[in-house]
Amino acid sequence: MGLIPESNVKDAVNKYDQYLSSARDFQGGPHQVKTRYILCTSPRVGSTVLGQMLTDTGCAGDPLEYFNPRYFQALQKRMNGGNTLSGVLSFLEKHRTSSNGLFGVQIHWSHFNRLFQGKADLRDGFFDCYDKIVFVRRRNRIEQAISLYRAARSNLWSSLDEGREGARHHDENTFDPVDIIRFLHSVSLQDQGWLDYFKRRQKEYLTVYYEDLMKDWDGKSQEVIDYLATPYTLPIPKKALRQQRPEEDALASEFRNYLGCHLSS
Repeated sequence: MGLIPESNVKDAVNKYDQYLSSARDFQGGPHQVKTRYILCTSPRVGSTVLGQMLTDTGCAGDPLEYFNPRYFQALQKRMNGGNTLSGVLSFLEKHRTSSNGLFGVQIHWSHFNRLFQGKADLRDGFFDCYDKIVFVRRRNRIEQAISLYRAARSNLWSSLDEGREGARHHDENTFDPVDIIRFLHSVSLQDQGWLDYFKRRQKEYLTVYYEDLMKDWDGKSQEVIDYLATPYTLPIPKKALRQQRPEEDALASEFRNYLGCHLSS
């Protein structure tokens, strides 16, 4: 397989080094891969907390955003610079497959496109290796866009980033409707990109909505576990990350008012 493009990120944040460290590997391996699954996502849909729940079961692999440039830079550091896709996948499967043979990844549509740079044959070959597909999305696109807007302005991508260098809390509530529209366009394109791709590839998949996951954490988590045929019978692990802001907060209301004024004028 081809090369993964180099990241433009100069320094991987310590969080990513921790995610890719040997301390997070499954012990007693390497374990033979029996089932590969992929969480198909866009930003701010709850895929990180869902992935952490699967990791915390101990029997569903460790489905991180391995092809996010920040994660990938940390992975390259551990691999001493190797960056062929086949080499990266072999390394990940060796270290991040649980003892029952499950291996998982998650990837945003934007990273999926960037990974293959228009090479459709490589892209389709990569995707077809996965036996199970979980499509994680959000019904409320405006809330998704505003969540992404806040994360980008504050440089806080999860509750794990609280207090770290580079965070800009004072920026996250500044109202910039043009920027929010740009993010709304981006998340809409990514969500539709997955839908169109699934249709072209004639793939079946499980859909998980952020709103449903937050409302019924145990039930929806169990649904994903059952879909992956994971032999897990213990209580569902608790959410490891703090939930994103409640729906319809002040910034969302201000944006809706902005749209209403311009659509009615």
